Amino acid sequence: WPAIVTPQQTAGVRAALDAQRRAATAPPRRYVLAGLLRCALCNTPMVSRPKAGGVRQYVCASDPPPGCGKMSVLADPVEVLISEFVMARLDTPEFLVVVEKGIQANNQAIALREQLDAEQAVVDDYNEMFANHQIKRDVFLAGVNTVQPKIDVLKKKIARITANDTLEEWIGNGEKLAVAWPGMDLARQKAIIAGVLDHAVVSSAVRGRNKFDENRIKPVWKT
Repeated sequence: WPAIVTPQQTAGVRAALDAQRRAATAPPRRYVLAGLLRCALCNTPMVSRPKAGGVRQYVCASDPPPGCGKMSVLADPVEVLISEFVMARLDTPEFLVVVEKGIQANNQAIALREQLDAEQAVVDDYNEMFANHQIKRDVFLAGVNTVQPKIDVLKKKIARITANDTLEEWIGNGEKLAVAWPGMDLARQKAIIAGVLDHAVVSSAVRGRNKFDENRIKPVWKT
């Protein structure tokens, strides 16, 4: 991928992560890649588990199973690296294919929203009739309890289909995202990463190498 993320922007991303972690008045920084890293040895999702002294890291935990307990990676460098990967990915032709699929999905979402509006109108009618004493409480509850599960299912379907809406502003604008990234809260950063990345595989470190090795991390993109 083209190096659309400059060293200055990378430093900004890293500084933001460090500042969020050290802020005395903020709660302890959580892990932006929680649920997105997998151990290359056993394919188990890695979990957050600080080292002694509070240094953040992700580990393949064997307690409890099913992890092998043989993989770990420091959180700061892998979070910066994945952030850079995501910014670059948003500018690739391959991701435009994903966007096109999203457009088709949005057409489905429009139809689902119409169904949702119709079901919600039924609930509104029940509420109005009950408020006007046109129906009894048991009829009101029976009607609402029949329709509400349909509404819940439709909302979940719409949420799944429109998940990429979070990315709309940043598609083809990876450099713009790099500038904005340091000012984003953790929830928004995670939503953007999860909208692009299915997961990343973490391989074993080379024995004796103390510097973080980017080649250990293999992203698997959403398609």
